Amino acid sequence: MEPEIVHKVHAQELNLASKPKGEVQNPTAPQPTANVPLAKVKEAQTPEEAEEAAMSADIEAVQTTAPSSGPFPWNEDSEWKIIATQPATQGIRAMFKMRPSETELAARQADFSKLKEAQAAKAEEDSRNKAEQEKLAAEHNARRQQREAERAAHLAKLTRSIQTNFQGTRTLLVANPKGGARKTTTAYLLAATIGLIRGGSTCAWDANETMGTLGERALQDRHNRTVVDLLENGARHFLDIDSARVGVLDSYVRNQGDCHFDVLASDEDPARQDQIDADGFNKVHDILSHFYRMIVVDTGNNIRAAHFIEAQKHTNQLVIPVAASYDSKNRALDMIATFTAAGYDELVKNAVVLVHELEPIERDEETGQVLTSNGHELTAAEISEAFERHVRAVLPIPYDPALKDGGTIKYFELDPSTIDAYREAAAAITDSLIDGTLESSGRRAVSK
Repeated sequence: MEPEIVHKVHAQELNLASKPKGEVQNPTAPQPTANVPLAKVKEAQTPEEAEEAAMSADIEAVQTTAPSSGPFPWNEDSEWKIIATQPATQGIRAMFKMRPSETELAARQADFSKLKEAQAAKAEEDSRNKAEQEKLAAEHNARRQQREAERAAHLAKLTRSIQTNFQGTRTLLVANPKGGARKTTTAYLLAATIGLIRGGSTCAWDANETMGTLGERALQDRHNRTVVDLLENGARHFLDIDSARVGVLDSYVRNQGDCHFDVLASDEDPARQDQIDADGFNKVHDILSHFYRMIVVDTGNNIRAAHFIEAQKHTNQLVIPVAASYDSKNRALDMIATFTAAGYDELVKNAVVLVHELEPIERDEETGQVLTSNGHELTAAEISEAFERHVRAVLPIPYDPALKDGGTIKYFELDPSTIDAYREAAAAITDSLIDGTLESSGRRAVSK
């Protein structure tokens, strides 16, 4: 359709809409456009100018009919202005791409108002959600910082206990007559933990009556001498204070690097038939006591051997490693009965039992509580309960795949949970030693 015809239809339609109901209208007579200044219509000489004037009038009409108040400023909203000036989509007005009728415009206003209200509601909800997330994040960070502060304070307390000056050498006896109870692992890692935190002066001694594995699982040194070599060739150097030199002892112990402790290996010659007896234990213990403040003694499986019976006499602290199995538990309980019958009930009462988990157990990171309930976890719990009435403390040692193969123990490659568990164990042991030291000196314990 020609622009001039469109303009005329447009003008006539607007004019008809502006007449009162019942008034006779002459559709052929020239009519002024509704809401459009007459001067603008008369001035439009060409169809293009007439259409432009009509569109300007549409905009003015929209701005005039738009509500001046509401959920948003209509006249100032650029998005609404675009929507309001779009051609009609209904009826004959849509065919001629004319401006929308007041009814369609009102519908657009209603839809646009709902859209704005929905957008405002969503923005408010998003704001609330963001505020809630920020609140939760702040609470989480506060809890994390509190946990970190509590952990730092706890670690400091453990460190103070482990670094205690015991006013003399202290001997820890690691014992359980059941093979595979984790005696060697316990002896090595306790010595590593204590040596690292105390800064040295710690020795792990494999006092197995025959061939132990502590020397095999430790870091190797530039020599492979053992306790047998110390007794046969080195003991004469330690007969008096003038001839005793720590440098001489270095020829028989194996330095463990950054863990700051030494390992004295048991006999490693499979052809040798003799065993270390009680006198041999006494000589070695006397030599080590001259140069170390902490001696961790790894033992064999025969608690009736002469050297084991002698070891009991020199023990300040009993440590009982137990694999999380019933046979390991039962043999440890038998040993406790043997100690008690031999008059070492104080060692039993102050003993620390370490229950080594044989499978991974899932725990809550914050509380340490077990999260699942399978057969192995129930076994570990039952084993722990079996010792609680006999000893000072029962502590769990988590499963660590780095220790599974029985090879060289690499302390700094262990899982952090394993390192934490042995730190707890070392502190439990030194807490017991502190109480024993204070009791023997007649001093009262001071709470830290």
